[in-house]
Amino acid sequence: MKRRHLIREYALFCIIIILGAVLLVGCNKGDKGDSGPAGPTGPAGPAGPAGTNVTTTATSETCGVCHAAGKIADIAVAHPDPMGADVTLSNITLTNTAGTPTVSFHAATANGAVTDLVFDDIRFYIANLVPAGTATADWGTWSSPYFERWAYESTSSSTPTGTFDTTDAANGNYTYTFVTGFGSAAALAEAPDYNETDTQRLLIRASGHDDANGNAVTNNTVGFLDFTTPAAGGAVTTTDSQRMFVTADACKKCHGAPFQQAAHADGYLDTRACVICHSPLGHYGDEMQDDSAYLSIFIHKIHDAQAITRISTGAARFTSEVRGLGFEGVTYPQSIENCVACHSNPNNLALGTGNKIDNWMNHPTVEVCGSCHTNVNFATGANHQGGIQTNDTCVVCHPATGTGFGKSVAVAHDTTPTGMNVPEYKVHLDITAPANGTYYVAGETPEVRVTLTDYATDAAVASTVYTTAQDNAGTSGGGLAVASLYVYGPRAKSVPVLATGTVTDPSFD
Repeated sequence: MKRRHLIREYALFCIIIILGAVLLVGCNKGDKGDSGPAGPTGPAGPAGPAGTNVTTTATSETCGVCHAAGKIADIAVAHPDPMGADVTLSNITLTNTAGTPTVSFHAATANGAVTDLVFDDIRFYIANLVPAGTATADWGTWSSPYFERWAYESTSSSTPTGTFDTTDAANGNYTYTFVTGFGSAAALAEAPDYNETDTQRLLIRASGHDDANGNAVTNNTVGFLDFTTPAAGGAVTTTDSQRMFVTADACKKCHGAPFQQAAHADGYLDTRACVICHSPLGHYGDEMQDDSAYLSIFIHKIHDAQAITRISTGAARFTSEVRGLGFEGVTYPQSIENCVACHSNPNNLALGTGNKIDNWMNHPTVEVCGSCHTNVNFATGANHQGGIQTNDTCVVCHPATGTGFGKSVAVAHDTTPTGMNVPEYKVHLDITAPANGTYYVAGETPEVRVTLTDYATDAAVASTVYTTAQDNAGTSGGGLAVASLYVYGPRAKSVPVLATGTVTDPSFD
C-alpha cells in the first residue's frame, strides 16, 4: 500500500487571501417608549473656545467609520480598484517624420480614457532584431537572433528627450517624436549592426502613477509594435508583436500579475520587453555576456538555482545574483526539466504564427541547452553521448518529437510521473467568497475546502480518506501522512513563499 504524502504529491498550493482593516460602527437600540414632542428652542449659549486645525490621514479604518455605517457608498463601491486600474495601450502607430520616429497611442482603463499622462510617466525604446548568423561589430556571432537597442528616450538626464504631445490627452491620445533618428549617428553608436531591412521593435513603458493623495490611479503597462523601417511619411500597419518564447501569463502562474520577486520585471511586465535589454548585443551586451544575464540563459540558470559568480564591473543592477547569494537560494516548485511549465500558453491566447512558444523543442542549441546541461562539455564531448559538438544546433540528433540518434527533445523533457511517482489524488481547492464580493476584511474567516478525487478517473474518494489516521504500515482506504496549505498575500504583494527559509520567504534575511 502506498503511503499518501499529499505535500509530496503536490508541490505548492497557493491561496491569495487579502486582508484589509475596516472599522465597523453601530448603535445599540434601547427599549424605552416613544419620544415626546420637541421642546422649545433654548437661548443661545456662550461662544466656545477657539478650535485647533487638525490634519488627519485617511486610512481604511477611518474611512470605514462613514462608509461602513452607510453614510456614504460602501468602500468597495467608492473605490472599486484600490490597487490601481490596469492600463491598456492601443492604436499604436509609427511614422517616419523627416527621418525620426513619431509614435501615437491611446491609453485607457476599463473606466475610460487615461487623460493625465505626462512625459515623466513614459519611456520609449526601439531595438533592431539582428538575424542569426550575423557577424556583429562588437558582440560576436550568434545562432539565434537577438535585439540590439538603438533608441531609449525619457525624461532621465542620461537619455535623449523628444517631444511629448498631449494635445488630445482629454481623449486618451498621445504622440511622441523621438530625437534619435533611423540609422542616425546616435543610433549606430548604440547599435552598429542596425539594418533598416531587419525587424524593429518599439516598446512603450507607462509607469503607474498616483493621484494627489498618493493613491494608485494606474498600474504599470507596456505596449509593443514590431515593424520594418517605414518610408518617409509612411505609417507602420503591423500588429502588436507576437514573437515571444515565453508568455507573460506563464510567468504570472508563479510570480503573480505584478511580477513580484522578479527583479524589476514589475515595471516591464512582459517577456517581450525584457529581451530588449537582456540581450548579448547592444548597450548592455558586454555585461550580459559576462554575467550570463541575457534572457535565454539568465532565466534557465535562475530557475535551476545555479551558482553564478558576477564578472561584470558594470551597473550593479545587472548582477546575476539574488540577494547576494547567487542563484542557489532560488526555489522552483517542480523539475527544471519540465520546459512546458514556462514555454506554454496557459490562457490560450491568439498568439499568431510569429510566436516562438515551441522553440525550446523545435530549435535546440548548444548555447541555450547548455544553460541547464551544465555537466556537458560540448567542446570536448565530456558527458555527451554524441561526443564533440561542433555545430551549435542540436536538432540533427535531437528532433522535436519522435526518435533520432538520441532522445527527442520532447521525450527527454517529459516529466509525466510514472510508476510509484504517479499521484493517487487530484486536489481541488475552493474558498468561500468575501462578504463584499471583492476582498476580505479584518474579522472575516473564509473557509477553505480541500476535495480529493482519484487521479486517474477524477471520481470522488471514499470519506475514510479524510478521517482515517495513517499508521506506519499504511491504512487501507485512508490515512494522509501530511497535508499542508500555503497562504500568502496581501494582494498588493502577491509573492508566493515557495519554501520556508529561502529567499522567497519574507522572514529570510
